[in-house]
Amino acid sequence: MSKNRYIVLLIISITIFTFSGCSSKETISLINTYAKASSDTQDNILAMYDDAIYQEQQSIYYKALRDGASIKELSPDKVEYSGQQKALKDLANFTSALATISSDDAFEDIDKNSKSLYESALKLSENEYVSKSDITEKDVQLFTSILNAGTKGYIEYKKTKKLKELVLVSDKWVQATLNGLSSDLSAWKRHLYKSLQSRKNLQLLVLNKPYDYCKVKSKEKECQLLSDGFKSKVSLYDEVNQIQKRIDNLDAEFESLSKSITLMSQLHRNIIESMKQDKLDDISRETLKRNFDRLKQLSDSVKEFRKLTQG
Repeated sequence: MSKNRYIVLLIISITIFTFSGCSSKETISLINTYAKASSDTQDNILAMYDDAIYQEQQSIYYKALRDGASIKELSPDKVEYSGQQKALKDLANFTSALATISSDDAFEDIDKNSKSLYESALKLSENEYVSKSDITEKDVQLFTSILNAGTKGYIEYKKTKKLKELVLVSDKWVQATLNGLSSDLSAWKRHLYKSLQSRKNLQLLVLNKPYDYCKVKSKEKECQLLSDGFKSKVSLYDEVNQIQKRIDNLDAEFESLSKSITLMSQLHRNIIESMKQDKLDDISRETLKRNFDRLKQLSDSVKEFRKLTQG
């Protein structure tokens, strides 16, 4: 090994190990943990959007059973969600790509993962939620240059440095999306409550007056819907009971969702601050760990609430 080459490697090594008191491995791990925790929460909120639309569909089916309906009337109206469902999908894709590239220890598929991250970030930056923020063309160009500069020949330090720059640049994308989500939760809650209440009432109506609301009516008034008899009725009453439990817990469910978004935004700010300062002291570590754990608890609680509704 030549003397000059040895000196260069020594300088790189010193730079890596004295990187403002925060090792590359620790920084990568922090970004990865943050991305995974956020991704799980984002998927959970997306599941709420899908569930609200599903419950509306079910209420429409029971209404059609009572009143009759055309094929056209069996499809729910488009939910007016101000674009937050699409914005969250874009954010979830970006966060998922960030989690993948920050766990790419062996540097395999680095080009593909970098491209995926860039494309998801570009799509998020063009979302109507984000376009209201002060993102400039220069921000997008900087993001592109970061990916172009960092796709090949990574060493651990360089990868960490580029990922930190990327997280800082993406702050406007991420924060702008998170800021818009919480305010729309109340509208989704009202929509979900209305659908669940309607579905429950219609099911009870069909159950309590089976001969008035039959799928097929005959002269003997045999009700096709409840032809399975006692067991079928008990099953349907149980479903109604589960729906009522979901309605009773709707406030707690959406409070958890709201807290999840607030905590996710707080975590994002904590990550940005630590990236800017190149510093992660013991207090910061404990705070982040506690918040990561709390975010998981909130996510799990929402899933439990949702399990109350069967079918």
